Amino acid sequence: MKILINNYTFNSTTKQIALTDYTSVDLEAFLLVTNVTDNIIIYNFADPTKGGTVSGNSLTLDFDTTSMSNTDDLQIFIEDGTSPASNEAIEESNELLSAIYNRTESLAVVDTAQRQRVAVEIMPTVTVNGNNSNFQAVDTNNVNAFNINSAASFARMYAVPDIWRTIEMARQSYQQCIRANLTF
Repeated sequence: MKILINNYTFNSTTKQIALTDYTSVDLEAFLLVTNVTDNIIIYNFADPTKGGTVSGNSLTLDFDTTSMSNTDDLQIFIEDGTSPASNEAIEESNELLSAIYNRTESLAVVDTAQRQRVAVEIMPTVTVNGNNSNFQAVDTNNVNAFNINSAASFARMYAVPDIWRTIEMARQSYQQCIRANLTF
């Protein structure tokens, strides 16, 4: 289990860090050492330029720390193989992993391109410029259809082209049928 080391001594001249609570430590146990006073990573197991060697309970750094102070605060993380994770930590990790897995599960059938199929079962009636979603043409025989003194008939007189009606219907259908029912 990864732990933070609080008891240590740091000698910036010799580039050594001694872990006072341990008699010996393996190099593989060191994960990360950061000089938090200067905000500099001085050891990283994954960076070959920031490595080191271990003798007993002391880590000798490859990084040049001679410009640092012995009293600088260090953040030291090691992998302590003797301390197993607590049951609470394991249970919390399992819950988080289960939640992540459940969110990635498919809700229904996917196609060959791994796209989610969504079925919209009920399409509402959508009103666009006074016309319902079946988009019947305006009755030109009706004299009141072109009465420019009426706002409703004026809207019918300047009918929206079919492509824009279709686009608006699709947008509103998405809003009413799909988007409003999405839950996360």
